[in-house]
Amino acid sequence: MIACSYIDKPIASLQQLEGLWVVRHGPLLFEEWKSVSDSALLGRSFSVNNADTFLIESMRLENDQGKWRFYSRETDRMTATETVYELQHSDGGKWVFENPKVSYPQRLTFIFESDSVFLAVRETLRQTKRKEFEFSRIK
Repeated sequence: MIACSYIDKPIASLQQLEGLWVVRHGPLLFEEWKSVSDSALLGRSFSVNNADTFLIESMRLENDQGKWRFYSRETDRMTATETVYELQHSDGGKWVFENPKVSYPQRLTFIFESDSVFLAVRETLRQTKRKEFEFSRIK
């Protein structure tokens, strides 16, 4: 039963992602997340320039055979394959996904500072390259 609660617990808190978010500082970047089931969220990262919307990344969070995974497909890559990151641990408002087989990012971390602010961190496992994006909820 403990294993089940570990599996079920993260999505309840990750549901906080649902909504439209904007980066607080830096380039005008948005993330939009929608819950599609009790065990999955779909997301997209995009920018807006005048009336044009540019998709940067398609994302998915889902429970796949008892393990939470983050799936990413960047639009600037020529490949149609998704990069998969497995949940390594979650603690309170922090979730850490990793894939050591890719060059960058190898680790994705979501940290909820409140119900209206979260930090997304993309980095290498050795933290030689790191980008932080602080998002505020729009709706």
